[in-house]
Amino acid sequence: MNTELKLNMVELPTELIKFITETEDITNQIEFEVEKEIIADEVIKEHKEKKTPLFHLQTPKIEGRLFKTAFSKVCELLPDKQDDSLSKQFNQLLAEDNQFWGQLGRKMILQQEDVIKELTIEKEIPISSLLLVLLQSLRIFLKEYSQFYQRYLEQGEWKEEKCPLCGWPPLIGHFIAGDDTFGTQNSAGAKSLFCPLCDTDWLYSRLHCSSCGEQFSKGKQNYFYVEGNDGLIVNHCSKCNSYLKILDERKLNLTSPKSPWMLYLETLHLDFLAEKRDYSSNLNLFNEKN
Repeated sequence: MNTELKLNMVELPTELIKFITETEDITNQIEFEVEKEIIADEVIKEHKEKKTPLFHLQTPKIEGRLFKTAFSKVCELLPDKQDDSLSKQFNQLLAEDNQFWGQLGRKMILQQEDVIKELTIEKEIPISSLLLVLLQSLRIFLKEYSQFYQRYLEQGEWKEEKCPLCGWPPLIGHFIAGDDTFGTQNSAGAKSLFCPLCDTDWLYSRLHCSSCGEQFSKGKQNYFYVEGNDGLIVNHCSKCNSYLKILDERKLNLTSPKSPWMLYLETLHLDFLAEKRDYSSNLNLFNEKN
């Protein structure tokens, strides 16, 4: 099967890249004081034995005031803020009280997907715009939790398709090079997945689908890449019809570390190609059908 595809490169979404760059900046600059709780041994044991994400067993306290503040700051960076209708829709959401925002943050961590769908209907906000802003907003202070709770994770023990902390599906994957773009320290060639919500990076089998866990075998798995750049790969699974973008750091000439969110945006052409082949992503932020 031909694994290469020719593509006339699409123009990069410059406004979105500017938005992600600016949200990355404020994510690194802003520090919220959040309440961190020591996790009991029995919770850690259940996390390991039952393969339950840690935050689903002991959910961080999401202070509504902080989540709302983060959301407001991210809204100020939106490339579409000149769109009066979108601004009004987000302002309606910001009019909700702190209790609403605390509950919304908790539901997002617990992946209660209906809450996002209900909001898109109630506030008439496009789902891709809402999800993107909510994810970036929650990341601003979830980083404080994830950095603290990383100590409870043993690299290599968690072999699931979902994030070991919050349980979200991966944003993007990568094959690790000697100088790791994402900041983890693991053997070259290992496959690692990146969480879009809490920024956790975890190792995952190269031989299994990162969506359904199916072991790849002849006739069950394949991949493709754009001609002339085999460092950008799309893994896809014939069982669940899903795909995930993989960056092979050993073949990419990255002179300096890049944010996984930036790399996700800079490879949107791969999403276009995957969708043309009728594959779907668990986390395609720019597909209104999701």
